[in-house]
Amino acid sequence: GMVAHAVGISTNFLGPLLIWKTKGKESAYVNQQAKEALNYQITLGIILLACWNFAPEAWFPLILSSYLIVNTIFTVPAMLATAKGKPFRYWLPVRLIE
Repeated sequence: GMVAHAVGISTNFLGPLLIWKTKGKESAYVNQQAKEALNYQITLGIILLACWNFAPEAWFPLILSSYLIVNTIFTVPAMLATAKGKPFRYWLPVRLIE
């Protein structure tokens, strides 16, 4: 479960998607946490694309660095909770994958 959250920092939604599709069938906990990480990463990706589309080009470095910081700040508590075997639920994402 922790890995699904951790790989999202560097791979956005691809890492959690891969874990959900490969390891989700082996464990209900991993399935649930991978879907949670996937929903979070998809939501952040949509927000990033919206900002990227509507913001002036000069803001792109600020937008990208803010995205990386926010992604890391919200993912670390998820990693810590799941490392202890506790389920974690983000407050932000739209639940696209249930």
